Amino acid sequence: MDPPILVFEGGDLSVFASAEAAQARLEWLGVEDDVYQAFDSRGRSLWLGVVETERRLRGFPVVEKSVSIESAERRPSHQADLRARLIHYLGLFDLDPGYLATAALVDLVRLAAERHGL
Repeated sequence: MDPPILVFEGGDLSVFASAEAAQARLEWLGVEDDVYQAFDSRGRSLWLGVVETERRLRGFPVVEKSVSIESAERRPSHQADLRARLIHYLGLFDLDPGYLATAALVDLVRLAAERHGL
């Protein structure tokens, strides 16, 4: 998995410096409701799952849920999908459509990361 991690929720995009950062910020309920679609910087589809951990609190069992992220594929095969989503998203910011249409995926990822302070 090659960072940054790009997570789409409808038309919104969140960009994370690492899978660990994404796991800490994404909501497990959103993962269960299948509202996220995630990619690494090379266009590899990522699998989002919910991990349940049981512990005891004052003698009572408590289940804590957290998000897990794993590569869904070994070789990136979703570059076209990621590219189309990034072009649409970045187009909302008055960037030159001609540039976006011809930009390499690595440049689109860089622009999205910069827009998120990475």
